[in-house]
Amino acid sequence: MGAELVERDVELAALVASVDAAASGEGSAMLVLGEAGIGKSSLIREFLRAVEGQVRVLMGTCDDLLTPRTF
Repeated sequence: MGAELVERDVELAALVASVDAAASGEGSAMLVLGEAGIGKSSLIREFLRAVEGQVRVLMGTCDDLLTPRTF
């Protein structure tokens, strides 16, 4: 059983609203950012579940540039 997303209703609604706006011809790009551990990935997973089958989603990630690379 997966964990329930709590206290992210506003953010989730904004993401879903952007999909509705895109369907009516008003495109946009969304950026989700924040400190490590605040639930960005969980928010995106819930968003993807909410719009499953409705849209194609392209998602990118970033490398942690502050962590030194191994030799």
